[in-house]
Amino acid sequence: TTGSLNPFVNSLGHMRSPWNNNPSKQLGRYNHTYGSSSAKIPTCEAMSNCYSSSSLELMFNCLNGDTHGPVHIVVGGCWGQDEEMFSSSDLSFLNDLVLLLYFKLLWRQGYARCPSYSTCISTGLCDCYIPDEYISTYGSKKILQLSGLYDKLENRLTKDTDDYYTEILKAIEKPYSVGEMFSSGASYDPIFWPVHGQIERVIGLKRIKKSLGEVSLDETWGFVPTETNFLTGRCDWSQVTSPEDLTLPTCDFSDDITCYGHGIDDLLDFKNFINQNELYTNSQFYDFIHPFNDDLPYVYDTYDFDYCEGYSFG
Repeated sequence: TTGSLNPFVNSLGHMRSPWNNNPSKQLGRYNHTYGSSSAKIPTCEAMSNCYSSSSLELMFNCLNGDTHGPVHIVVGGCWGQDEEMFSSSDLSFLNDLVLLLYFKLLWRQGYARCPSYSTCISTGLCDCYIPDEYISTYGSKKILQLSGLYDKLENRLTKDTDDYYTEILKAIEKPYSVGEMFSSGASYDPIFWPVHGQIERVIGLKRIKKSLGEVSLDETWGFVPTETNFLTGRCDWSQVTSPEDLTLPTCDFSDDITCYGHGIDDLLDFKNFINQNELYTNSQFYDFIHPFNDDLPYVYDTYDFDYCEGYSFG
């Protein structure tokens, strides 16, 4: 299966995010995110601020949004958008990283679909799209409202017409080409690995200092959805048989529901670190990677951040 229902392969048959139809088989990087170059490489000050967090929840949020996240955006980038479409003052505000984030809201809920490989090859239509059947059945404004996009866009909208709402949907129905680092295929980019190792070192140092009684850290598990990370809600696609099946997934957007994988008891895909076919929840894996765990099969050579002279990591 390819397209919307396969998390590993896109409509062209390439191993990358299912909605990322970058036609190249090579690793993708770009130095702009659509029409924006606003994301910046994080500084030592940002890293130090995250280290100083009083709780694991605050540290997670800080490391995700202020350090690790911007690297993914800057290195990955997005390109190939229709510049003529976004030149309109009514749509130009979408020519930014929000375009991908808004698209993924539509995609997760099934309003945006990405063709299967067979459809892509036989018809040449490979881009993700919002089916006309949805627009005629629900109306463009209603789709924006049902998906939660209307509330996010309301202060930027310049018209209240069906045609304008359809223009909005057509502008965000596909993400064009996205660099691997700004997608669920980020681990294909070699930069992914030192970035995540750096984050683990920051958390590891804090845990070492806590174990030695030098700092305090509330290690209650937590990850708070925010306006920019769009983690609230979960959609069940089990009744959708193919990318062309227009049955909508069943979605639950209760405040306490987030994407699977972030909860303390959510089971991870990673396993068998000590050759016992063992599985891990987030909580169990967090315990496993404590720097003082004798069973941990790797160790960092240092927890110094001497290249950040003048900033506190102690």
